[in-house]
Order: sequence, then structure tokens, then C-alpha cells
Amino acid sequence: MFSKISRREREIINLLHQQDEYVTVQFIANKIHYSEKTVRNDLKKISNYLSHAGLGEISAKPKKGVKLTVTFDQWEKLQSSVRQFEFVPLADVFTEERKYQICLMLLQNRSMSVADLAKRLYLSRTSIESALVQAEKWFKKHSLSLKRIRGKGLVIEGSDLSIRLAMLELFQIFKLKQDKSRVSVKFGSDAYVINLIAKFLNGFQADGVIRCVKETEREFGFNFEYHSRYPLFFLISFSLYCCRLKRQYSASFGNPEISVFNRQVTNFLITQLEKCYRMKIPDGEKNYLLLCLSAAHIEKFEDTEKYEFCKSTEIQFYNLVQQFVNLTAKIANTDISSDEILLKDAFLYLRSAIVRMWCKVRVPNPFLEQIKREYRNVFAVVWLSSTLLESELKVEISENEVASLTISVVSAIARAVSKIKIYIICNYGIGFSRLLRQQIERQIPEVVVEGIATVAEAQKIKNSGCDFVVAPEDLGGRFGGKEVIKVDNFLKTYDIKNIQKKAFQIRCQKGQDLVGTKEVEHAMIFDGKFVYFLDNILDKTELLKKMCSHLEKGGYVSEGFIQSVLYREKSSSTEFGWGVALPHGDVKYVIQPIISVAVLKQPIKWDNVDEVDTIFLLALDSNSAANNLQVKNFYTILSTMTDSSDVLEKGKEMLDEQKFADYMNALTK
Repeated sequence: MFSKISRREREIINLLHQQDEYVTVQFIANKIHYSEKTVRNDLKKISNYLSHAGLGEISAKPKKGVKLTVTFDQWEKLQSSVRQFEFVPLADVFTEERKYQICLMLLQNRSMSVADLAKRLYLSRTSIESALVQAEKWFKKHSLSLKRIRGKGLVIEGSDLSIRLAMLELFQIFKLKQDKSRVSVKFGSDAYVINLIAKFLNGFQADGVIRCVKETEREFGFNFEYHSRYPLFFLISFSLYCCRLKRQYSASFGNPEISVFNRQVTNFLITQLEKCYRMKIPDGEKNYLLLCLSAAHIEKFEDTEKYEFCKSTEIQFYNLVQQFVNLTAKIANTDISSDEILLKDAFLYLRSAIVRMWCKVRVPNPFLEQIKREYRNVFAVVWLSSTLLESELKVEISENEVASLTISVVSAIARAVSKIKIYIICNYGIGFSRLLRQQIERQIPEVVVEGIATVAEAQKIKNSGCDFVVAPEDLGGRFGGKEVIKVDNFLKTYDIKNIQKKAFQIRCQKGQDLVGTKEVEHAMIFDGKFVYFLDNILDKTELLKKMCSHLEKGGYVSEGFIQSVLYREKSSSTEFGWGVALPHGDVKYVIQPIISVAVLKQPIKWDNVDEVDTIFLLALDSNSAANNLQVKNFYTILSTMTDSSDVLEKGKEMLDEQKFADYMNALTK
């Protein structure tokens, strides 16, 4: 029986199955780390078994080596005859959820009978049928359907992309469980990942994939983000694995937004993979690999020239990201628009995230709830400014993407708050001015000297945007609209302390402005005609239709707003936390800014998980936020409500639509 053959011999069969051409005994020996003599003995035993069982043959040619010849049906039977060629070993990993066992086997085989599932998983038919109910829901979530077809049994139907993404999720579940158990192979190492993929893909050796990806990174001077690497390794490995099984990717992906840079990276990787695995990758799989590489997050570029080339091939998108950063800075009232680190981080993250959104691929952010809780004000700002990207790119940005961008914005704000800009006013000659500048920059590194001016250049100071002025002479309390700190020509110890004290005060003030304590102009964005206190609401779709319809009849939004709101809800949840939901539609349908509110007596399920009882339907045009304050006002309200639940509860207790609207408008003052 083949099951008595050693694990080493099974490894040889897997290795041979991955090769299209003849390979030498030395090649096999090097791969499995055994002597050539041992490999020759194993090959004889394997050849005898295959010949006896009628499951293919191993042919040999002088100076070329050996080759496994096996049809698809023979390979399927070979897999079925040996547990190591099935996903059964993984069943132990999924013991608490039988649905994953079933999903895994069905995705591998594409069709199986209930009897086969019961036999392979050592379960009764009743247990299988019960688990199939949950499995069917899981498939539906991944845009796949489970059909019962006479003569075939259970059949998986759906696009190739959906099937591969479903396999990726199962692999990530498997990897997470293995991570927690800390298997014998060093956790997080390449060998660890190779071992996981081999277990998951019937012994497929992913070491070549990892080498080729790393070579591609070196060639183009960048590094993929840590959490993008493992999914990328798996998806590429699965692509090559499917090529071996003649299950080639057939879906088309001709989105014109894929840049020249991404195509060059993909072509280089494909060349490396074909050399490494001695195979010709078909056009369908090349298209699929282009998609995988485009959706993988590049964390940083080590090569500046390569980054500039990448940016130049995506310059329109880069400019849009710049607009997003500028809008975020204006809404937050913080000087981060010129932060090159933020712009670069946002560009590199969004260029891959947008591809994932185009393909309806959602990547959960494991720190979402913590980010919403710790940085709720900045989260609200980013969410509102992200409507610019949604409008221009025709995508639906979920709270997961907002959370990732929030971290970059928070870091930029921290840099902006810590950076204090000053001007030096000096009438004693350039020598004294330079000496004073050098002393300040050396002894107070957190202060940046923007420039040097004379007392005749008050307008220059006024237009500079500096935080305050340093002068070795008495200019009064203020100059050019900026506070003046008087210092000695040779900068004494007490001068340094005075400058540091002023810098600290300004940093505190910037922090207060960020969280919304700075008073802003008043804008009326709530109206009692669009406030509702409702009982017994069960369906959120009907509620949103009603609210949108009233706004359209009132002339605040145009036709199409309703559909854009509902489409947005289907793509991702707009639940914000604290029992609040923020549904919104495409800004192109907004005629006049308004926020409609529904306060529910009983909370309803908003995304099948979280419950909400307060709905703010946003009809705000963030594109015009630079010229008016309605977005900034709502951000202020949201900040106040999440800081104190009493604020919102007080309004809900009014039970009068216009009083509630007046109350909410008053919060913006």
C-alpha cells in the first residue's frame, strides 16, 4: 500500500508533480536534503507503485533525469488514496468549526458527494448536513454558491477570483491558528511560511515563490508591507499550484487604471517564476498575478529613483491623494498639507487599497475598534474627507481603510504639533543674525528657523505662517501680527527657557485646536423637517429610503442620491460606534448641505452585528469644505457626542424635531 511509503517518498512525488520538464536526481536530492543514492531507491519504489496502481508513470532519460507523467484524473485519484494529499490533516486544525473542514474540501475538489465528505471527515451524514448549512452561508459571504447537482453531488459555483480569495481566507484562518500554537519551525521565518503553504497546498514548495518575490523587491527597490507578504506568497503559490492541476485563471481583468509600474513589476516577477519552476505561465494566470501585485501594499521604497518613477506613472492618482491630504488638513485645521511623509504613506497605501476596493476585496483592520476609540476625532475627519476619493474614484471606502489612513494622519499631526516655526528679526547685520540662528537651532532642535527679516519687513512676517518671532531688540509685544520673544544677542540661558516655554504653549494650543475646542463660525446643517423620532423600525433600508426621499423632495439632493446611499451600505458598514450610524451618498447628488437624523426608540441591527439607535444621514459636499464650514461643524458635533454620551442623550430626550435640530446646531458654536 502506498500509505506505507515514507513521508520522504511522498515529498518526492509532490516535487515531481510540480515540474513540467525532466529533472535530475541531484536536483531532487538537493531539494529534499537526502543523498542521490537514497533518491534513486525511492524513485524505484514510487515507480513500482504508480505502475501497479495505474496512476501514472515515472520516465527516465539519460543526461536529462526523471519526469512524472500523470493525467488530471490520475492525480485526483492519487490524492484520494493518500491522506497526505488531502486536506484531512487540516481538519484537526478546524475541529471547533466543521464548516471550515467542508469549505476547504469543496474548494479543493470543486465538487463532492455528501457521502464522500462524511467518509473523509469521519462524520455522520447528519453531522455533514448540519455543517453544510453554515458552510453555505460562508460561501455566500464570499460570492460563491453551493449547488446540489444530480450525478455530481455538491458543486461550488462562482468566479475564479472569488474561489481564490475564499481559499486565501481559509489559509489565513489556518495560519492564525498555527501562529498561536507556535509550531516547531521558527515562527515568522520563511521556512515557517513554506511549511504552512506546503500543508495547505498538498506539498507545494513555496520557497521559489518567496525567492522570486524578494528578487523583485530588490530589482525595484521597495519592500512589501509585512501583512501583505504572506497573502501574496500564498496567492502566487496557489496560482502555480492551479497551473499544475490545469485549473487556470479564466476571469478577465483589464482595468485601465493599472499603472505601467505595476505591469513592469509583474512582468519581472513572472519571468523569475517561470525560470524557477521551469514552466510557462499562461496568459490568464499572468492577468491574475498582475492583480495580486497591484493589490499588495508597498510599505516603502529604498530606491528614490524607483519611487519617483512609480509616482510618475500614477501622477493623476498622486495629485488626487494630495487633494485628499489638503482637504484633511483644512477640516482638521492643522498644518499637515505639506507633510511629505503623510503624502507618501497615503499614496503607497491607497494605490493598492483602491485596487482591492475595485475588486470588492475587504481587508479587516485588526485595530479598527481601538483606533475609533483612541483617535475618534481624527477618524471622523478622515472619514469625511475620504468622500473626495469615493467621488473621484467611484469606490466605497470602508471604515477599515479609514482606520489605516487615520494612523498616518495622527502621526502627521504629531509632527505638525511638535514642529514650531519662528522668524528672527535682527538689524545688527548678517553676522549676528546667522550666529543667533545657529545658537537657536543647536540648542532648541524642536524649533525651526523659517528665516531672517528686518523691522522693515512686517508684511513678510505676517504672510510667513510662523508661530512667533525672536528679536534681540524691543519691538513691543507683537510684530507683523506675531508675538515677539526678546532675547540677548548672544542667547543666554534664560532666553532659551523663554523660547522653549513659548514653544510648549503653542504645541498645547495646536493640540486643543485639533480636538475641536477652537471656536468656529456657525452653520445651520440641521433642520427640524428632517429629524425623526420613530417607534418600531425594523428595516434599515426602508428607513433610509424614507429619509432620502424627503431630502430629495425638499430640494437638498438630486435623483440618484437614494441609490448611492443604499449601494454604499451594501459595500461596507457605516456604523460609527456608540450606537451611531453615518450613512452617506455620493457628493455629486448633493445640492445643499444638510444632515437628516432618525432617533429610534428601539435599536436595530445595522450590519448584522452592531446595533444603532441614532442615524445621521449625511448630505455634505466635502469638495467645497475649503470654502465653507459645514463639514468642520459636523466634525465638531461628532467629537462632542463621542466625548460625552450625555450630550446626545439630552437631545434625544427632547422628543421635538425642531428643538432637537436647534440643539444640534447650537453644539457647533
